Amino acid sequence: MIITVPVQISFENWANDLNRTMPMLSIPIPTKGVNNWWEWANSLVDLNRLYDLPDGDKSTFPKVEDWKKWAFLFIQTLQTQSMN
Repeated sequence: MIITVPVQISFENWANDLNRTMPMLSIPIPTKGVNNWWEWANSLVDLNRLYDLPDGDKSTFPKVEDWKKWAFLFIQTLQTQSMN
């Protein structure tokens, strides 16, 4: 599984690319944009019951640009799970 890393890509493009790289998951469309990435991340976790993934929590990820930190944790968590 090769997931696009969140470098030099917008949140919307990264999130939409997950549909291509992870067709086995239900990926919500990020219709509300990067300013609501926390809600999108929590929807992704809940829709797919991926409770080992980090929550899109504003206290942990307080800045809008923290979506990239969350995305790296998302990728790392999925890759670790697939190795087990």
